[in-house]
Amino acid sequence: MTPYVLAFLVVFSAWLGLSAWMIVDRAAHDRLVADLRRGARGHRLRWGTVAKLAADAASDPELSRALVRYVMDTDERGVAATARDPREGWRAVEAVRILARAGHRECVSDLERMLRLGDEEMRAAAVTVLAEIDDERSTALLIEALRSGRCPASWAVPILERRSLPARLLQPLLDDPSLGVRAVGTRLLARSDAADATVERMLLRLCRDRDADVRAAACRALGERGSAKAVRHLESLLDDPVWFVRIRAARALGQLGSVASAAGIARLLASRTWWVRQAAKETLVDLGPAVLPQLLPMLDHADAFARNSCAEVLQNLGLIDQLLVDSDTADPATRAASRALLDKIVAAGGSRVESAVGAGAGTLAGGVEAAGRRRVASTFEAA
Repeated sequence: MTPYVLAFLVVFSAWLGLSAWMIVDRAAHDRLVADLRRGARGHRLRWGTVAKLAADAASDPELSRALVRYVMDTDERGVAATARDPREGWRAVEAVRILARAGHRECVSDLERMLRLGDEEMRAAAVTVLAEIDDERSTALLIEALRSGRCPASWAVPILERRSLPARLLQPLLDDPSLGVRAVGTRLLARSDAADATVERMLLRLCRDRDADVRAAACRALGERGSAKAVRHLESLLDDPVWFVRIRAARALGQLGSVASAAGIARLLASRTWWVRQAAKETLVDLGPAVLPQLLPMLDHADAFARNSCAEVLQNLGLIDQLLVDSDTADPATRAASRALLDKIVAAGGSRVESAVGAGAGTLAGGVEAAGRRRVASTFEAA
């Protein structure tokens, strides 16, 4: 027998054995499916077999229905979530997942029981199944589990943020005595599908909450929703006693493009908290050159932090570029006014601004385009 013939026989034998195994395995699978479709008839299948069939049920609606009948007939889902044998608890989870994937109405009640009675692993499994069911009942159950503490925010919030959230379902979170729960509810409210007026009224009420985390979350939500009517309330929170609330209020006003609030935001440049000053500077720059008339008086502020921060904002807005150009013009009045203001900015900004002016630099980021200079110039002249 030649080597080629021997190799052929080996390959053929392997192919034949594999084909026979596939045929037998398929026949066994078809027999299991047939038994399953005929019903449990008082006996249980090996759970590993059921789990394997469940993995294939997504592409076979008839098999999915048969699995549901099997689970209901044998009451696999009725295995207590607190059973002593952990394997029994996980069988219950898999059984409920079978019902959930088929859209069976009983599954949410089973998941509620698991969240109420189960240990941490069981509750985590229940939340995983709930993530696959996007309807109002499952959403309400997640919110209740979050409110009761059975489901940590880190589990529930990422799921809820991807859903349409009726404001009425969030109301229990907003009324909860727990400060952390109200803060989470406020953040979720920003993504609510309720009418803008309804949600805005709720958020404005939360701006007056006794907890700073809730007030900060309300500010953030109002900014994200673009609630222009909230400007007055946000401006009042620029004087909040808690520093991170002032930050959120300033950033929200920046998101709303409220140039009229620039004077209030500029006051934060005198804050003793670096993060507050930084948020104010970034917000003023984001609002653009239109804030110059309200910002220039800060150069005369008694606080050195405020003067220095103001000079940095003016530099980032491109005013120093324009003043350098104007200080070389032929008009004596323009030249004198530009040099006087430039000297005041340098005195307020210190060595950092002085170095930039000495090098003929534009902004800290490397200068502005000519069109930007013209916008700054027109704004400055209007002031």
